[in-house]
Amino acid sequence: MLSIWTPSQKKAGYKCYLLDMNFKRILFIITASATAALLNAQNIQNQSNNESRLVAASEILKPGANEIAIFTRGAICGSCGVGIRIQLSKLDGVDKKKYKKGILLDAENQLTVLAFEEGVEPDLNKIFQAIYDAGYDPMNYYQHTGQTVELIDYTFTEK
Repeated sequence: MLSIWTPSQKKAGYKCYLLDMNFKRILFIITASATAALLNAQNIQNQSNNESRLVAASEILKPGANEIAIFTRGAICGSCGVGIRIQLSKLDGVDKKKYKKGILLDAENQLTVLAFEEGVEPDLNKIFQAIYDAGYDPMNYYQHTGQTVELIDYTFTEK
């Protein structure tokens, strides 16, 4: 690179400032490109996660079992299950003989499976509220309809 500055300007750091500005521009371009790639990958992952959650729910939920599987966004490790179990086990009708206090956490797919005693009809708003109170976002749920497991959208109204 040819320099057009006088020796005193070079000494004052003009060239370093120019290089610093170029570095900042390059860093910005790299960061913007990486962010765009990450957002695209996250969108693809969300689509595949919906499919993998349905497969996982189909493997867990059996015909005739009084259970639902809730997509619990943010429940990504075993420790997440502690708060969720505490909140959900307070609900009436939870079959505490199944799983661990009636709750099974599939952290890989962010599914919370809740087992109910026979004849108990799940109160979805109370279930979703309990998960929300534990610090997680209940999104929708899966239920075995006799033939297959279906994804059911549910609009949760937070209290």
